Amino acid sequence: MLTYSINIKLIKQKRLEHKYTLQEMSEMLGLANRSLYLKRENGYQKFKANELPLLSKKLGIPLNDFFFQTLRKSQKEKNKWRISILAKLSNTLANPNNK
Repeated sequence: MLTYSINIKLIKQKRLEHKYTLQEMSEMLGLANRSLYLKRENGYQKFKANELPLLSKKLGIPLNDFFFQTLRKSQKEKNKWRISILAKLSNTLANPNNK
């Protein structure tokens, strides 16, 4: 399944290139303090949809450049992979001389 993620590394890179402080960015987004902005930039909280156009304008980044596609495995695919790994590990432990 394809999903889209926000490129927070690009946002931080552009902020530093423009020499904007965390305080300036938080004020521009209307956040109460700079730590709320920092949490977003570090990926601990997500940027809100209404904040992206503001970031785009301030940092000079086209909106489309904020996003990148990632391939996300479904839970079923993850479980198949885990079972496969466990089976191989179990086989190796049961038959250490067979490679």
